[in-house]
Amino acid sequence: MKKILSLVLIFAMMLSYGVVNANVPLASYTLTFNDVDANSAQGEAILKLVEMGILAGYGDGTFRPDNFLTRAELCKIINLAFNYTEKAEEGFSDVKSDDWFYDYALVAKKAGYITGYEDGTFRGNNQLTRQEACAIISRVANLKDVTFTDKITDKVDEWAVLYVNKVLGNKIMSLEANGTFRATEKITRGELVSVVYVTINNSTKPSTPSTPSTPTTPSRPSTPTTPSRPSTPTTPSTPSAKPSTKPEIDEDKQEEMVDNIKLLVDDIETNLKRFTPDEKEILNIIKDAMEDTLKDAKKDIAIYEENYVTKTYKKDINNAKAKYDAMSEVDKGGFRNRIITYLSTYVIEELSNTLFGMSIEDLIESQKD
Repeated sequence: MKKILSLVLIFAMMLSYGVVNANVPLASYTLTFNDVDANSAQGEAILKLVEMGILAGYGDGTFRPDNFLTRAELCKIINLAFNYTEKAEEGFSDVKSDDWFYDYALVAKKAGYITGYEDGTFRGNNQLTRQEACAIISRVANLKDVTFTDKITDKVDEWAVLYVNKVLGNKIMSLEANGTFRATEKITRGELVSVVYVTINNSTKPSTPSTPSTPTTPSRPSTPTTPSRPSTPTTPSTPSAKPSTKPEIDEDKQEEMVDNIKLLVDDIETNLKRFTPDEKEILNIIKDAMEDTLKDAKKDIAIYEENYVTKTYKKDINNAKAKYDAMSEVDKGGFRNRIITYLSTYVIEELSNTLFGMSIEDLIESQKD
């Protein structure tokens, strides 16, 4: 299993959640999708943004509106939708020049709708929540404070209340049944498209977007809202035999790895119902190994070390692979297709190497036959 922190860049550029390549003629993209209701409000928004050349569908005729978005992918969409092109001179500490989203991150920073975290990072591969989207749209559209008196009945993180109220007050988004908003849940591709479309129609991009009217606080706190480890290391239940040789933990790498693994576990749990019983059994083995890895992190074990899961939980990984190998070729193809369709890039990367023994490029190519 490859190191979870590193996403395969080619795959991200190929899919990029369907964001259109500006150099490809619009006519090459379909304006109808077999998973989009053109008569719905969301369907109208999707087709309009595709028509505008901001987004595109997938090669199989789908748009996949229920897919989640990363922070990097959102920046690409926002930059294209609102014609942001000017780049900041200084970027983020965790964005490298060879990252596919390098320029998009610089443009977003210059525009002022992405300010990064307190530690100077961008964390482009983190999936975006609905309340984070509210913060970004508030800055992009320079939304004014509008009195919003309806009660939100579910959780909104304290830092995001102002932004969520602005978006709701300006009728960019609305409450759902029983006053819920799902602020802390991940925003889907279809939801984000609807928000961007309404914002384009109802708002004007500010002339000086780099100085938003709201404080330039990070799009979410630098520490997770549900930390997987305490702020100070816990004492292992069994003392180390050689405490003097215990490696020092890189807290930043450890924290980022914990965040990514939690995303993987959550993604599998959310989409498990889409798979067959045999496939669920395989995915649950992988999920259990990841959950055990999170427990190791709480014991101050460096889980960010390369191939940690493969080495530590070799028996479990081999068991999952054996179950996959025992499938018929038809069942294997169906399993791979569902993984590509429903799971996030984090999970796809792990499974492509661990179970299928192939790169993501080869995995995608195998499904074209």
